[in-house]
Amino acid sequence: INWDFTSGNTPNTNLPGGTTNLSFNTGGTNGTTGCTGSGFSTNNWNVNEYFQIEFSTVGYNLTTMTFNVRSSGTGPLNFRVEYSSTGTGGAFTDLGSNFTSGNGVCVGRSADFTSINALDNNANVVVRLVFTGGEADGTPATGDAAGAGTFRIDDLVINGSAIVVGPEINVQGNSTTITDGDATPS
Repeated sequence: INWDFTSGNTPNTNLPGGTTNLSFNTGGTNGTTGCTGSGFSTNNWNVNEYFQIEFSTVGYNLTTMTFNVRSSGTGPLNFRVEYSSTGTGGAFTDLGSNFTSGNGVCVGRSADFTSINALDNNANVVVRLVFTGGEADGTPATGDAAGAGTFRIDDLVINGSAIVVGPEINVQGNSTTITDGDATPS
């Protein structure tokens, strides 16, 4: 699944049979400047607000997510990655993957989900980038960002590998003997 935001919130590539949704829990503006053209931009960040991605991994094992981010000087700095395997109303778990946004520059970030089996082959996956405090220019280092401070995300890619189910072979005995090297059973 990937977004470069040239088509709004519609992913450029989507999983077969899956639906996706992007949201920000206090608003957000689509189609503003990102890192490589259009992006998803938000402001008015308070601690514990988040950017959310809902998607299905049915038929796939979730591996990684990569994305580019940048903030204005008074925009949000510190984030953590959380996930849920039970949809938006389920419990969220901290992935243990924290990152910072760039101060006026685009920086590439990633999150590794390879060890989270509950997210594989699952129709209810949700990932959140949760603001934990501080402004990108470092002043203040903690707390809410300034109201006009912006956070931008671009080039969001969710990676996975297809679940391959091999053919099932059913062998039953029928009193036939096959001698090693013999092409004709007796």
